[in-house]
Amino acid sequence: MRNPLEFVIKLFIHLCFFVSLAFASIVWKPLSVHFPDLPAISAFSVADVNGSSICGALHEADPLNGCSPLSNAVVASNETNKTNFVLMIRGQCNFSYKIQNAQAAGYDAAIVYALRKKSPLIYMTYPEGANVPAFYVTLETGAYLKEHARGEAGECCIFPLSYAWNKHVEKIIVWGMLLLFVISIPLLFWFARKLYPIDSPRRHRPEQTRQLPRSTVNALPSFVFSSVTSVRCHGRETLCSICLEDYREGENLRVLPCRHEFHSSCVDSWLIRWGTFCPVCRHEIRRSTSNEGNEQVHVSG
Repeated sequence: MRNPLEFVIKLFIHLCFFVSLAFASIVWKPLSVHFPDLPAISAFSVADVNGSSICGALHEADPLNGCSPLSNAVVASNETNKTNFVLMIRGQCNFSYKIQNAQAAGYDAAIVYALRKKSPLIYMTYPEGANVPAFYVTLETGAYLKEHARGEAGECCIFPLSYAWNKHVEKIIVWGMLLLFVISIPLLFWFARKLYPIDSPRRHRPEQTRQLPRSTVNALPSFVFSSVTSVRCHGRETLCSICLEDYREGENLRVLPCRHEFHSSCVDSWLIRWGTFCPVCRHEIRRSTSNEGNEQVHVSG
């Protein structure tokens, strides 16, 4: 079984990593298409985009992978007076080259989309000296943006977490972590009890409390079984309830205070090793023997 403390610590580490990431949503304004379930993971922090949305024209990178200088740079056109985003596909080079080429081409932000379906969103590495935000989205989001990109002003918007909302989320996560910690304490004790069970007080009692001394067992009445006289004198039992074997001529039987009979070897082993009561009716042997002792003392007095 996994150590529960190790599990809680790993969960806290994952939550802290989650807080450190900057998230954003991509919105296609002409059709008001929003991708709330396909968030982008930014290589920039929230403060790097001033905690507010940025809208601009979306251009498809040429080449699409953005691994070499872009031929459709906006610095060489008359579009430098408006905000421009560039759309790239993942692969063939690392994210640093893509972001550097996007900045060199004059773009204000880069959107990189996954190469395969159902590919998990990842946290992109960011090159030193770059000052344009970059966002990573799924293949489905990238394919939609590529199909509808027209290079028109304000057609695509990026909504990062605002500073105030981010602080609110951090508070929620901090309180959630505290609540998780409080809940984990009884769980840790529960797992500890399962892994390392604590002996009950009964186990700490002396052995004689769960067993009868041999002298007491030997003092119980016994007789030799005979098919002719035993049934008439002692009862109708012809089978030992412990070993489930029939009584045979000449076998020694032990009679308990509750009048149940057993092979002496069977019931002696039971009383000395396992319990202080009759295995059939659970009558307590110690109570009967102590009562008999008290009666003898009273008579003798």
